[in-house]
Amino acid sequence: MNETAVGSVGFAGVAFLRGVLRPLRGVVEKRRPPREGLADKVVGGTAGDANNRGPFKLVLASTGLGQIYPYRIAELDAFQLPSTKIIDITSTDELKLNMTGANGVVPPAVWGTTPKKPGGDPGNQFLLLRFSHDLRISSVLSALPANRNNSGLTGAIQIMQYDPMSESQSFVKGRAFVGGKTYYDNPSTPGFDLELVQAVSVDEDGNVTIKDARAAGFPTGFTGDGDLVSEKTLVFIPDFDEDMTTFETFPVGQVIRLLVTSSVMDLRDKPVVEEVCTATTVGADTIAPQVLGFSKNTPEITPGNGELGVDPTTTIQVNFSKPIQPFDVGQFFRPGNLTPPARGMALNVTIANHTSPVLYYADPRTASDFCTFIVRPAFFFPGNIVVQVSANNTAITSIAGVKLGLTTTTQFQTGKGPGLVNAPVAPEAIYVGRGGTSPGVSVIDCNGFGQGTGDVGDTYPSRLKMNPNLGAPGVNPSLTPGLTNMDAGGAGIFTLTRDTNLSTLLIDSSVLAGVEDIHIGPPLDKVFNNENINPNTTRANQVNPNLGTIAWGNTISVAPVPNPPKLVFPPPNPGQNIWCEEPAVTSSGPPWVPIYQQLRIMTNHPPVGPCAVSPMNRLGRGDPFSDQVTSVGIYGGSVQGIFHGPQPQPGTPQPPTPFCAYTSRQQIGHFLYVLDRQRRQVLIVNSNRMQVLETIKLSDPYDMAVSPNLRRLAVTNFAPGTVTFVDTDPQSPTFHTIVGETRVGDGPTQCAWQPQGEDLLVLNSTGSSMSIIGGADLKLRKTVTGQLNRPIDVGVTSRQMGFGFATGTYFAYVLNRDGSVAVFESGPDGTNGIGFDDFVGVPEQATFRNGRRLMADTTVQASAIWVGHTDETGLGQVSHLELTSSQVGPIPINAGAGGFILPPTFRQREWTITGRIGGRTASTPIKDTLSGNSPIDMTFDDIFNNGALTDQQSNQISNLIYADHSGKSDAKVGAMATIPRFLFVAMGDTGKIDIMELDTGKRIKTIDCPGVKVLSGYWRQ
Repeated sequence: MNETAVGSVGFAGVAFLRGVLRPLRGVVEKRRPPREGLADKVVGGTAGDANNRGPFKLVLASTGLGQIYPYRIAELDAFQLPSTKIIDITSTDELKLNMTGANGVVPPAVWGTTPKKPGGDPGNQFLLLRFSHDLRISSVLSALPANRNNSGLTGAIQIMQYDPMSESQSFVKGRAFVGGKTYYDNPSTPGFDLELVQAVSVDEDGNVTIKDARAAGFPTGFTGDGDLVSEKTLVFIPDFDEDMTTFETFPVGQVIRLLVTSSVMDLRDKPVVEEVCTATTVGADTIAPQVLGFSKNTPEITPGNGELGVDPTTTIQVNFSKPIQPFDVGQFFRPGNLTPPARGMALNVTIANHTSPVLYYADPRTASDFCTFIVRPAFFFPGNIVVQVSANNTAITSIAGVKLGLTTTTQFQTGKGPGLVNAPVAPEAIYVGRGGTSPGVSVIDCNGFGQGTGDVGDTYPSRLKMNPNLGAPGVNPSLTPGLTNMDAGGAGIFTLTRDTNLSTLLIDSSVLAGVEDIHIGPPLDKVFNNENINPNTTRANQVNPNLGTIAWGNTISVAPVPNPPKLVFPPPNPGQNIWCEEPAVTSSGPPWVPIYQQLRIMTNHPPVGPCAVSPMNRLGRGDPFSDQVTSVGIYGGSVQGIFHGPQPQPGTPQPPTPFCAYTSRQQIGHFLYVLDRQRRQVLIVNSNRMQVLETIKLSDPYDMAVSPNLRRLAVTNFAPGTVTFVDTDPQSPTFHTIVGETRVGDGPTQCAWQPQGEDLLVLNSTGSSMSIIGGADLKLRKTVTGQLNRPIDVGVTSRQMGFGFATGTYFAYVLNRDGSVAVFESGPDGTNGIGFDDFVGVPEQATFRNGRRLMADTTVQASAIWVGHTDETGLGQVSHLELTSSQVGPIPINAGAGGFILPPTFRQREWTITGRIGGRTASTPIKDTLSGNSPIDMTFDDIFNNGALTDQQSNQISNLIYADHSGKSDAKVGAMATIPRFLFVAMGDTGKIDIMELDTGKRIKTIDCPGVKVLSGYWRQ
């Protein structure tokens, strides 16, 4: 800026000064009603105290020739272009609404190079600070002789001269007045005794009088000079020779920094609500801003300067020598913007000798401090890594338009911090809810050879090294050994996944207070995926592995390979919150192989085709515990020997997207619903990363169940006696919001959906009844009570349509507190009915000592359940109760139906115990006992399943909606949904999880898991 420009700012400043200082006469002249000034526009304060309304703050800093503070900006017009209207920036929201790359903060006023007063007459320069309340003088002016070096200021207000070459800072030498008062030596005493003197006054007519000769040189003689003598105003006059009659300027060639701290008090001893930092110069401002401390190699970037053990969740504070254009530093923080553009700052992390940039946001500390910026990484740093922070002189400028003098760089190293999680996902995962003193969520790895988070050391050795795809040519992305705990891989099959801090609590007490239930919902990739950066991941290429048809969303039948793919930093697609690589590219078939061939979805290839060639998956069926390359493998799945991921991102220019079939893409995993009754909430969690995505608050949640079509989450509320329904359809505009509530009986606890979605069965423990809610309309259709005695659990099996005994009905089972099991038979009832739609009895063998948990057996077509209990000796046991005898086909409920008289035993059915695992009376070939005597939950593995097949539909209700794939019915068209090999049993008394082989009764492994309460597989009811 040239001298002419300085003069133009000064001219405008005079008019502004007149406008905002003159109203202060209303404070001095008690008989004159005060005009409304800037501070008076704030409502609030003490009733009757017109001079001290609203929050206490600095409302104006002025050179007398123009405004230094508040910061100012041109208001954007309707077309988002800068208008001619200049407004004060009174909040960060106002800054964000009006700042663009083409519309920055207006430069502050400067002082001229000669000592002149407003109006042009010779006189001392001054700095005026006007507050909204009368000042407590003792908070800003000091009576201590020691503070003469601070120009008589206490330090609550600091007026500093900063040398841009040496970085030396010192207080500007001068004198400060508040309401015309200042501290002078008392000449009547022999020592140096400071006393507060009314050195300048103003009369009722606004005439200013110098009352103490030592104050001669106080700026007077211009319009509005009386405003400098207000009780709200501090005036600072440079005075290097301690003689105010010799007119002086502020230091030339220096940055004049103003700091107003929270130690400034008003007359009621209230501190200012917002601290201020601003700066200006004498003459045109050509001084380059710097990061404070740059010349001493100790830049004021915090954390930095080699600091160790920094919290990985830290933000970074950068202190500049003068105000900076906020737009230049970085994008303002906005939660919905996960990909802020890089600007003047740079963050880089080094992990295992690989350095990568990190996205960030940057905001001024407040709307009153553009000297200090808070840099917020777009995602937490990993633990134990080096972070380099740079402020770049090519992009950052001061609000006066001068570029940063030097690029300044520092670094720090993160400490432990929160662990990052990359867990295997269903169908090769079991989710564990834990309570007690350390509540949380854990994951059992049912693959064992993925590249998730784990131990790169030897405490929990990774099994990734046994994966035969490690280093195999052609695998894309390539599978290489892990270098840190981020990509070390897990400790093997049937172990608890660990985060980067090696904790098995992947969600802990910092997030929840307890876990009462867990359910797996729809696939995450229906919402979060890489379609925005890789067109080859389009859903148009996503294929159902069991049907060979296009299927939107990852199916439950196929796990990603590896499971999981490794986590990389920085994340490849932060805009979709995707932190991991895609699963390995789908294996190639021979030329022109059909897409659907023996349950294998493979990529088609002409001799020269558009789809990248990918090898076969070497990790096939085998012994997951083996250390021999020739025998190691996984337990298997419905699709073996191939990879399932999408094609890699195409180059530039992007060719037309070819059809290159795949099954599994990022984001792998599912929406996981975790019920925390103590905090009355359901957490919606990313099942792979264990990030909480959303929280749903409820009145008194007790239990929940996901509908077979994956579109509704039912949650029972114990105290109000209701069931709340949450929309879980990713396509719905009301996704993850409450869409209905149905009143049921007293004290509803457990609930379960009938596998075709016909009904939701709800146990009312207080009323010993069961409410039945229609699956189509979610309305209560009936309540039944027979055979119930304080019911504690319920399980439901499929309507037998062409399988089992083809009864045409479905059966439900309720475990009572006394250990008995009541059997419910569905309808249709009434005329020509084939079921009573009520409880029909308690099987003779169906009494289980200390029964705690009941689970429908999804593998038996004839209808069966598993019950956890103790045997007659008190040992833990799991027993299998099955419908073993029934007439085949539908049986009328009326003995005279159809004109025939049926025998008395025409509806006789028999349920018997067909197997026991554990305890003294185990029926299995191997009679291993359970590790405890209180089986409180159980689930099957889902490793081999046909979930991607179409659900069998109800023949009774025509308006039900079914999942396009991966529905939760246990009966699929042509097959049962799942073919488990293992039964997982949680032991409440010992805090262990037993993994029992169903066919043999062998205890394959026991996992230590203190506080275990819940085990959840995909088909959990």
